Amino acid sequence: MVDGYVVVFACLVIPGGAAGDRFGRKGVLLAGLLTVAAGAALSFLAPTVAVLLVGRALTGAGAALVLPNCVSVLIHATPAASRGRALAIWASMTGIGGVIGNVGGGALLNSGSWRALFLAVVLVALACALSAAVVVPRGGRHDRGLDPAGTALFVALLVGIIEGPERGWTSPAALGAFALSVVLAAAWLVVELRVRHPMLDCSAPAVTGPSPLAARALPSPDSPPNSAR
Repeated sequence: MVDGYVVVFACLVIPGGAAGDRFGRKGVLLAGLLTVAAGAALSFLAPTVAVLLVGRALTGAGAALVLPNCVSVLIHATPAASRGRALAIWASMTGIGGVIGNVGGGALLNSGSWRALFLAVVLVALACALSAAVVVPRGGRHDRGLDPAGTALFVALLVGIIEGPERGWTSPAALGAFALSVVLAAAWLVVELRVRHPMLDCSAPAVTGPSPLAARALPSPDSPPNSAR
């Protein structure tokens, strides 16, 4: 149940950020919050374990849309001089939220059914979506593709890395997953270097001159030579 959420979240968090750049950060953030609510509602109503797992995977997909676009909205809505403080507050609230979630989840389990956990997630996600719809400013969009080929390879790579150790470090499944991960990593790198708008820019930056540190160390062409002492 935990892996269903974690694997989907880890595989889609970077494509989720790219989707925010393409379609608008606020819209994708709202879509992610509503997807989290829908996945939690499905888990709350799940009649079987299979439906519960589908709900958890859907929640992970929504969370992958929320996380990168939440940070992006915060950065673009905050003046440059205050961004460090804003990100520090966001990071601290994330940690505090994890503690509150664990304590609150334990309290709900002790006082009622496990379904109450998912109902609480639905209510919190809907409240956050309503708040974001009112407060979050609408940002610009970038005319760039989503790189579906690179995304598919990245998803397969992460699935192999995350799921491989679960079956034992020396098991055929784990060794095969890691071997496949190496092949997929090379293929993904080739795709990312060839597409016009890669999901991650893997190209090395061109060196057009000395670094700022080296520029300070080198004498200026107009400066006189040092006199011998």
